[in-house]
Amino acid sequence: MVIVQKYDIQIEEWSLEDFRKFEGENQENLIHEFGISPRDPKEPNCCYFNVGIQKTIDNSKNGRVFSAKATTIFKIKNDNQIPSVEFCFDILDNGTFEFAKFFNERKQNTYVFDKKIPIPQIADFRKELESVISFWDRNIRNTGLN
Repeated sequence: MVIVQKYDIQIEEWSLEDFRKFEGENQENLIHEFGISPRDPKEPNCCYFNVGIQKTIDNSKNGRVFSAKATTIFKIKNDNQIPSVEFCFDILDNGTFEFAKFFNERKQNTYVFDKKIPIPQIADFRKELESVISFWDRNIRNTGLN
């Protein structure tokens, strides 16, 4: 398997409340979404891997005070092979890095300037990636072919 193309990150959301709404206890969350498309009908040896990342901060008094969400898409030549967890994790890690670059650039001169995007660890994603791969193999893999 090989990455044929990495598309530009797509910014879906950047919402930052007034700094006064951050007063009190704040809870940070980082959510990863990972998906694999069916085989491309025009290129049956390829499919697309999607990595979505959402960073949120919820305040105990004021609710959601910050949200950033973005998706990176990777075109993969997989020759109809089932991807390994390690390969999928590398894609997830790459998508997280793209999000971190965007986040670090955009957070400058804001109230979230000191927030970070942690480096993902494969142990934290292994079961979820196994589940996505299994679901893709059973239900999605060949649905894009005519």
